[in-house]
Amino acid sequence: MQKPINLMQTLARTIELIKAQVEKKGNLNVRELGTIFAEYSATDWKKYLTVEDGQLKNTILHQDKHLKMILICWKPGQKSSKHGHPAGGGLIRVLSGQLFEIRFDPKDQDLETGKYVYGPQGQAAYIHDNEAFHIVENAGREMAFSLHLYSQGIATKSRHQLTVSRQPERLQKAA
Repeated sequence: MQKPINLMQTLARTIELIKAQVEKKGNLNVRELGTIFAEYSATDWKKYLTVEDGQLKNTILHQDKHLKMILICWKPGQKSSKHGHPAGGGLIRVLSGQLFEIRFDPKDQDLETGKYVYGPQGQAAYIHDNEAFHIVENAGREMAFSLHLYSQGIATKSRHQLTVSRQPERLQKAA
């Protein structure tokens, strides 16, 4: 008898499944974990939110020699700097709210190659330095929350990175 698919898989279970896959195959490109990562659709992530001095903070949910999973809180108007994802790349999955992404050609940092909008109903998005680097932004008026999975090497400076910012920066309004 086939086991039914659990559409409300917990975040802890998702991390367990991802770790098991990495242990089975060794360090790999996170693209191979995209299906497991995208299947997470529960709301238990809210219990992992970190509040410090009355402010929501980003939370490292898992980190080992192969992977790093982070829950990122985006205030309205916050955006990342232009950055890449070396080694095995990165996955992003919006849990609540909406995020806007601009991708740039890895060989020409001024050439835009695509603009995307991600919401909680969407699938996981993958990025790697060989394909693009990007800016991610909460252009909305509500908080947004996203789950990120990075492969080993995220702390390594990419040859395409302009600046590194793991904490979203405040969007500067034009005068």
